[in-house]
Amino acid sequence: MDSSFTLADKVEYFAHTPFALEHLLIRSINEVGDQTVLRTVEELYEAEGRNFTITVSSIEKFNRRIGEICHHLRGLYDHQGPISCSAYISQTNSSSLPWRRNTEGVWLKVIRGKKIVEFENGAGETQVELCFDGNLMIAAGTRYHTINKEPSISLAFVLERFLEERVR
Repeated sequence: MDSSFTLADKVEYFAHTPFALEHLLIRSINEVGDQTVLRTVEELYEAEGRNFTITVSSIEKFNRRIGEICHHLRGLYDHQGPISCSAYISQTNSSSLPWRRNTEGVWLKVIRGKKIVEFENGAGETQVELCFDGNLMIAAGTRYHTINKEPSISLAFVLERFLEERVR
């Protein structure tokens, strides 16, 4: 792909490659938030036709730009552990993961379109609209979910702890 393609174009292209499917990197999220591994292009097109969000895991290994963001976040948050990243390719009103509470911080970045993040804070629920190139840090332990009012592609960077720290 030449340099005229945006990062969102590249992520969307990668999600449709045999490599990504064969390595079980692609999942769909259905209307109740369940995830299914997609193994074939036919399964991917069927999920897209049903308006499911498509996720691409391990996208931090995809290209230099996403790797640079990981490096930037490591310094910005003085983070010592690994940083993983998943891409979310969403259509208008497509499904999303249900309300959840991550045990680690999550930094969201929208690389195409718009996404609404709804989260609980001490005073109740708050909505933040993230447009193209917008980002938001969600602290560990915060309960949140996303709403897809229009097509979007976003990246979720998880500031992970090492496994040995998780099993203590």
